[in-house]
Amino acid sequence: MVSDKLDELRAVNVARCTSVDGFCFALHDHSLLEWSACLAGEAGELCNAAKKMNYGRGSTKDLSDELADVVIYCDLMAAAMGVDLWSIVVEKFNATSEKRGVPYRLATRTPSPPPCPKCGGSGKAPGEGGHG
Repeated sequence: MVSDKLDELRAVNVARCTSVDGFCFALHDHSLLEWSACLAGEAGELCNAAKKMNYGRGSTKDLSDELADVVIYCDLMAAAMGVDLWSIVVEKFNATSEKRGVPYRLATRTPSPPPCPKCGGSGKAPGEGGHG
């Protein structure tokens, strides 16, 4: 199930980002604006890969790699926000289907993202009981 895979991504992605043997970068070291800028940078690289493919200089592999980076950064930003990526995708997808009057819906589930290993999911900044 996709939501199970996103749970796995969240656990390993946050661990790689925050662990001493990973990138050693606390999720809350970036503001949401900075996470958005990181995401926009990856989206720009995705667009550049698509442009190269359009002119015969890129590959599906390059495009796939950049698309994966966008998903990885979406998950990190969602983790920094303290939200479950699958749950917000389902909510938005279903709201758009409802708005457009189409019958397609995604099944919902009770969100259970793993908490940030450094702040326990409190979302608090350093000095406020978070990543200090």
